Amino acid sequence: MKDLFEKTNFLLDGGVLVLLSEYLADRISRGLIARPEGNDLAVLDAFGTPMNSLFLEGAAGIAGSAFPSPPLRTSFDVFSAPLSGEWPWAVRLRGMGWCFFVLLGDEPTPEIMEEMPSFAGLINLWQLHQKTAGVEERLSRLAYMVLATKNTLASVFEPMGVNYFGAFLHDVVQESLFPSRFSLLLDDGETLSLLEGEEMLLPPRKGIFARDILSPVPVRVEPQQRELLGDSVFDSLADDWSAVLPIPGGAFRLFCFLKWEKIPGEEAFNFMELLGNVASKALSLGSLREERERNISELTRRAFLLNALHEAALNFMEQTSKEDLLLQILDIFTEMAQAPRSLLVAWQPAAGGYVHFASKREGLLEKKGTFAGFPVGLLEGERQGSFSLEESKRLFAFMEVPALSSVEGLDAMNRIFPLWDGDRLTAFVAVSAPLAGTATMDLPTLEILARTASVALRKSEWDSGHLAAGKYLNLAALADWETTRARDEIRAEGGVPVVLNGPAGINVSSEQERLCRLVIRSECVTRCISESGAPDLEVLFPPAEGWTMEKEGI
Repeated sequence: MKDLFEKTNFLLDGGVLVLLSEYLADRISRGLIARPEGNDLAVLDAFGTPMNSLFLEGAAGIAGSAFPSPPLRTSFDVFSAPLSGEWPWAVRLRGMGWCFFVLLGDEPTPEIMEEMPSFAGLINLWQLHQKTAGVEERLSRLAYMVLATKNTLASVFEPMGVNYFGAFLHDVVQESLFPSRFSLLLDDGETLSLLEGEEMLLPPRKGIFARDILSPVPVRVEPQQRELLGDSVFDSLADDWSAVLPIPGGAFRLFCFLKWEKIPGEEAFNFMELLGNVASKALSLGSLREERERNISELTRRAFLLNALHEAALNFMEQTSKEDLLLQILDIFTEMAQAPRSLLVAWQPAAGGYVHFASKREGLLEKKGTFAGFPVGLLEGERQGSFSLEESKRLFAFMEVPALSSVEGLDAMNRIFPLWDGDRLTAFVAVSAPLAGTATMDLPTLEILARTASVALRKSEWDSGHLAAGKYLNLAALADWETTRARDEIRAEGGVPVVLNGPAGINVSSEQERLCRLVIRSECVTRCISESGAPDLEVLFPPAEGWTMEKEGI
C-alpha cells in the first residue's frame, strides 16, 4: 500500500511526464515534451537532445497547425502528425483545458501510439487533480476569509477612535489577505498622514486622493487603472504597491495600501470590497455616534447654562438694595467664570464718581469703597458685551475716564464685562483667568449675564446713608465734577466760562449769586462760576476784597 501511495502521489505531482520521457527514450532517438504558452512552447522534459533554451519561440503555432482541432468527444484524445524542420514528427495529447506536444526525431511506431492514450489518461488525472487542489485551496482561503469577516463584523461596529480603528483594520488585513507590505493613510480633508503600517512616501493629493466622492472598492495599481488613479498618483505607486482600498466615512477617509509578491485571486479582491464597505459603514456610524454625543453634551451644557442664567436673573431681580445687588453680581460672576480673583467698579453719584466697590480673592470678599474716577463714561452706538484688559484701556480713554484703567488689581484681570444704562457705563465686573481644569460658562453666556445684571441695576436704589460701600465721600471730586459741568453748560450756550476765587469766609451777596451758575464754599476757598459776558463782574468781585478772576483761554 505504501508503494502504491508513493506511485500515485508521484503521478499526481506531475511524475507522469517523467514516465513518458523515460518510455520514449528507450524507443526514440530524441524528443522533448512541451506545453503551449502563447505562441511559444515551454519545454518540460527532453531526452537524447541538448537544450539551449526552455522555450521554442513561435513553435506552438507551427505544431498546432499540423493537427485538426475538432471538439473533444471524450475526456482526452491523442493524434500524431509530421512536421517540417528540426522535429519531423509530433504527438499531441489533449484534454479539457490542457494540451501537451511531444516532438520526436523519428516517426512514432504503432506500439508507441498504442501506449499514448494511457499516458494521456494519466495526464488527464494529473490535470484534474491540479484543478481540484486549486479549487480546494481557493475554498480554504475563502472559508478563512468568511471566518475573518465574521470576526470583523463582531467588532468593527464597536465605538472606537480613529487611531484604534486604524490598528484594528491593520490586524484584519494582515491576518486575512497576507500582504507583504501594508500602510494606512488618514485623510482629514486637508492633509494625508500615516495612521498605521510602514512608513511610505506620501502620494500627491491628486487623482483618487482629490475626489470628493469615493467608493470603498479596491483599485489595482496597474496600467488599466491609470486614469482612475490619476497619472501622477499611478507613477508614484506603481513600483511599490499592488492595490489601494479607499474607505470613506464621516469627516475623514482612510486609504489602505497593499503589496503582494504574487497577486491574489479574485476572491481576495471581493473580500477587500466587502471589508471596505463594512469599514466605511462603521466609520460613518462612528462619526454619527460622536456627533450625537457632542450634540447631547452641548444640549446638556446649554440646559445647565440656561438654568444658571434663570437662577441668576431671579437672584438679581430679588435685590432692591443696589449695594446688595452689586455684591450679588460680583459673587455670581466669580462663580460662573471660576475666577480666583474678581472686582467690581460702580458709578455712585453721592461719592462723586466711580468707586472700586468690592473685590474677591480666593473666595474672600473685601469691600473697598475707594474713589476710582469721574465723570460718567458715555458710549454711543454699538457696545461690546465684554472686552480684554488692553481693549478696556482704549475704551476708558475714549470715554474720557482713563482713571478706570488704574483701579487696584485690574492689571491681574483677564476679561471685563460692562454694565450699561443706555449710553452710560454704570458699572463693570472684571474677572481673572479661570482655574485650570475647571468648567466655566462660555463668553456669550457671561455677556448675557452682564446684560441681565444691567437691567437689574436700573431697578434698584442705593441704601440711604450708604456711600461707596459705606466708606468714603469724595467732596473734592464732587466739587470738580460740578465745576466742570457748569463750565460745559456755559460753553454749550456760546459763552466763555470765568472762575472767581475768593477768601474762604467771604460773604457772597444775592446780587453776586445772581451772576453765578455755581457757588462752592470750602474751608480753603470760595469759588464762583460765571461767564465773561456778565455785567460789572470786576465791580461786584473787586480784587481789593481778595477776589481773583480766571477767564478761559487767558
